[in-house]
Amino acid sequence: MTPRITIDDLCFFYASSDEKPVFEHLSFQVSSGQVFCLLGPNGTGKSTLIKCLSGLLRPQQGTILLDGDDLSSLKPSSIAKKVGYVPQSQFSVFPFLVRDVVVMGRAAHLNNISSPKQRDYDIADEAIRTVGIAHIAERPCNNISGGEWQLVLIARALTQQPQILLLDEPTSHLDMGNQMRILEVISGLSRAGLTIIMASHFPDHAFLAAHQAAILKDRQFVAWGNPDEVINQANLQAAYGIDVRILFVADGVGRKICVPLSRAPALPG
Repeated sequence: MTPRITIDDLCFFYASSDEKPVFEHLSFQVSSGQVFCLLGPNGTGKSTLIKCLSGLLRPQQGTILLDGDDLSSLKPSSIAKKVGYVPQSQFSVFPFLVRDVVVMGRAAHLNNISSPKQRDYDIADEAIRTVGIAHIAERPCNNISGGEWQLVLIARALTQQPQILLLDEPTSHLDMGNQMRILEVISGLSRAGLTIIMASHFPDHAFLAAHQAAILKDRQFVAWGNPDEVINQANLQAAYGIDVRILFVADGVGRKICVPLSRAPALPG
């Protein structure tokens, strides 16, 4: 399978910092239709890596290839036509209608003085239907739930018609139901051929929706590969410094789950 995105020997550090690199010597590939789940503790550089892949930050070393093209040689408008980016948190204080927020994703396909045409709205409406938010399309975006807003941002990114979708912790601050709705949308987009890289705090999400997983810690990958191989007790303990058990739940579930163990004594029943 031909890789859609190839990262080779990537290194990044902030110019104003005297500290060590945020990460270094990172290499991996993701093919069309695959979901790559990036795990790791807070502060290890997951969001920074996502921003490098989107072109918002430029690494000091290494290469990022999109369909064989060097990301550093592409114009921002060209990147926006290839890569959709959904940030970790972004809220609007203005009461734009959901449909108008989503059609903003067409900006990369418009010039500086043009407005969205009917075709642009048709593409936005298709993205809205894809993520299942047609029922809120005419609602003000500051009058919807956190889970709905996250789906709006994904729909806006899809309206760019990208080949690659970057999601920075798309389920953070969401309840269990909305987490599952987001993961179901991600799985559906993957089946449709979209290449997806998502950062997450939840190892279970890799079991649910990812073809590949990596754990970032101390500037490098603790492990990278198939989620069943990467997400094990030793790797998670090394990354998070806690006791963890990986269990297979058969009865009506049929998948592995990650169970962190508490050192505190159990509360009385």
